[in-house]
Amino acid sequence: MQVRPEQLGHHLARGLKPVYLVTGDEPLQFNESLDAIRAAAREQGFTERTVLDAETGFDWSRLAEAAASLSLFAERRLVELRLPSGRPGTEGGKALAAFAAETGDDVVLLVGAGRIEARAKRSAWYRAIEGAGATVEVWPKERSALPAWLRERARSRGLDASPEAIEELADRCEGNLAYGAQTIERLALLVSGGRIEIDDVLDGAAHGARFTSFDLVDATLAGNAPRALTVLAGLAAEGEAPPAIIGALAWQVRTMARIGRDLERGATSDDALRALPAWRRRRGAVTAALRRSPAGEWSGRLAALARLDAMSKGAAPGDEWDGLRRLVLDFCGVPMRAV
Repeated sequence: MQVRPEQLGHHLARGLKPVYLVTGDEPLQFNESLDAIRAAAREQGFTERTVLDAETGFDWSRLAEAAASLSLFAERRLVELRLPSGRPGTEGGKALAAFAAETGDDVVLLVGAGRIEARAKRSAWYRAIEGAGATVEVWPKERSALPAWLRERARSRGLDASPEAIEELADRCEGNLAYGAQTIERLALLVSGGRIEIDDVLDGAAHGARFTSFDLVDATLAGNAPRALTVLAGLAAEGEAPPAIIGALAWQVRTMARIGRDLERGATSDDALRALPAWRRRRGAVTAALRRSPAGEWSGRLAALARLDAMSKGAAPGDEWDGLRRLVLDFCGVPMRAV
């Protein structure tokens, strides 16, 4: 079965499954999900814990041995397998499937894994874990989902919050749930009356946003120049390499040129986006961006990106960050001076 992180507490209160897989790349909820399962195991008598690190060269027979070994101190035990790559390989897949097929009442297996690719979710070992136990996937939250998450987080600490305070905190913690959680914990000690107001956030919270290059893609598609510049500044402050940003923008340019050409040839938007699942949710922004700049203009921006790439590698004169600022403004519909 699949369990969302928000459902995990209620799920564990009803009893433990024999095997759990926690996977994803959102650090806060990943670690909190592992902690919740560990705590539930202790409460239900699984007092002994064995930790295995499945790194390169790991002997997968150790998993079966850990599950079968007798304990002098406890009848029930938790076996925790750390799988940072998210790829157990053929031998590991067989070991995990075998464990899931032979579950008992005295051992719980907890697998903490990195990102698991879509095709791996169709594998025998993944389906065996889903059938015998539960999978918990944790992913970064989009900006639109942050207010509800923050509001629920505040309520879990006995706090109410004004809509303005929630929106301000969402802007500040975008891409960094840990920052949002820590800020709420700090405000719980500072605010009076159990209610967070916007002044509390402004006084007690430092800016903790983290961004990705694809946040920049979304901002420029939407034509939101202030946000695009904020994201670009955040990427620079976090040490993001210019070639990575340039690569994301080149992906955007090539895709927009392709969609624009298809539409100019008479294709419907459904037809143009059918083979581009990552762009379907951006349909409205894509349409608006093509109204600002037709396919030919998008194609022409590849030359500017190539110059910026050369700058970033020291093969051409100029400041690549200044060039990126002007280019993203151009993407947003603000006229750009020559890069």
